[in-house]
Amino acid sequence: MSTGDGHFPLSNRDYQPIIGKCKLMCPIKEYNFRKKHNLLHSLEKGEGCHCVKEFHRSAAGETVCHPDNLRPIQVLLETANYLFDEILFHPNSSFVAIYDFIFDRLRSVRQDAVIQELQYTRPQLYIILLEKCINFYCYAAYRKTVDLDLAIDMYINSNHIKNCLETLMDTYCLMSFKFDNPILLKSCLKMLSLYVLQSYVSPETLIEILIKVPKHIRDMQPVKTCVLMCVALRHKNYVKLMKLATLLCHNWIFASLCFLTTNLGEIRSDIIKMLCASHSSKVGSFSALDLRRWLLLQSEKDIISYCKNSGLKILPNNGIQFNKSGSKEVTKYPSGCYVLYTLQTLSKDKIVQHLKGPDMINY
Repeated sequence: MSTGDGHFPLSNRDYQPIIGKCKLMCPIKEYNFRKKHNLLHSLEKGEGCHCVKEFHRSAAGETVCHPDNLRPIQVLLETANYLFDEILFHPNSSFVAIYDFIFDRLRSVRQDAVIQELQYTRPQLYIILLEKCINFYCYAAYRKTVDLDLAIDMYINSNHIKNCLETLMDTYCLMSFKFDNPILLKSCLKMLSLYVLQSYVSPETLIEILIKVPKHIRDMQPVKTCVLMCVALRHKNYVKLMKLATLLCHNWIFASLCFLTTNLGEIRSDIIKMLCASHSSKVGSFSALDLRRWLLLQSEKDIISYCKNSGLKILPNNGIQFNKSGSKEVTKYPSGCYVLYTLQTLSKDKIVQHLKGPDMINY
């Protein structure tokens, strides 16, 4: 039960949680050690750059639980914001180097939060912290999708999204889905939407979400839309799925759009395979404009290019001829994707704003 200020008492416990005392993004002891041994990252050097605490596990004779080495929640939020504001689009580094740096530092941020049990002592601010991490992981997945040459391990990245979403759901449940601020509720709805979309491969997870989340929350947008999308995806009702997906584009659900981008390639391939089986014909053809809407592409030129890359025959009237022999897999992300275009129209400042989420540091 909340104490009214966003804190939850640690019932049935005979000890107090550790409270971090480090007011800097990196403890002085770690900074001095890394500077002495020339271990500062290139993104921690130069004008305007700061040293940020690395992630590391406890080792023999060393502990990660000392209060002097732990940052309180306000510092953790400021650290995450700094990584997005100053590091994410650093002009002199590749995105892979930036991703590896931010990934490690966010992992350290989450470690500090877990050690201090912020999920129980400061749940509302802990939620905001996790949302920042999830937004970054989703953005990285989107970047990997449009540039397959990026050396990002999607398996590890996806696991971190999943783990953060599960922890987020547990924290929402601890709070009984009650928020003191409408901004927090809005952020909650966006994260629940993403969690619902991610659950499409696991009906058990979707059922668990629908059981845990109160009906009045499930009936709010964009959660309601994403539940319908998940059901449509499970039933392979792709026409309905794509219609619903445009609603997310219109409402700028950032993390969910990034997730859709990473999965649209597989969905498009499945649509083509289904049409090859159901509309195979040596004399008839399928309307390119209709297929464009089904595949969420912007123009007739985009859909013709995609179908040619899929190995389909294009007739002089721009009709598309399907055949039972099937189609080729398209590995390159197609041009003219409506969801991709929606994300690409975002400026760097807007992307950073979406990653940071609500400004609630002083909440």
